[in-house]
Amino acid sequence: LDIIDDTEDYIIVNKSSGMVTHIAPGNYKDTLQNALYFKYPELSKVPRTGIIHRLDKDTSGVIVVARSSDYHNYLTAQLHDKKFDKVYHAITTGSICQKIEINEKIGRHPVNRKKMSVNQKGKDAISIITPIDNYYNSSHLKIKIITGRTHQIRVHLSHHGNPIIG
Repeated sequence: LDIIDDTEDYIIVNKSSGMVTHIAPGNYKDTLQNALYFKYPELSKVPRTGIIHRLDKDTSGVIVVARSSDYHNYLTAQLHDKKFDKVYHAITTGSICQKIEINEKIGRHPVNRKKMSVNQKGKDAISIITPIDNYYNSSHLKIKIITGRTHQIRVHLSHHGNPIIG
């Protein structure tokens, strides 16, 4: 575990790419949750091992973990009330030269139910895209998500014509 901060109330972890966040069918070992159980056995008494949000397997970044049920409730309420800024970086194909807001609903793909897509029957999803740098036919972007739908950034950028590289 790459621990950024560790207090009596919370743990801040830098999750590496390739690591699944939660134990789930097909992912029973080598998850962030397993590692947290090993290093902090007391987290077994906290809902979801204290993890209040997740990142996709192939996404690296910061995860906040509560060390008590009370703090888990507090952080979950903060997340629900949008008191967290969720900011990501990505490299995409194509050039995005100005700040844009993508406000497109996301739901299950109508044909491939394992995929998510822009879908008017889906849930509201808002992503604010700010270009940092442009390269030959690619862009380094900062993405702030206002909502938090499954695969939101990937779906929004792909729908916009700028799929994430890698």
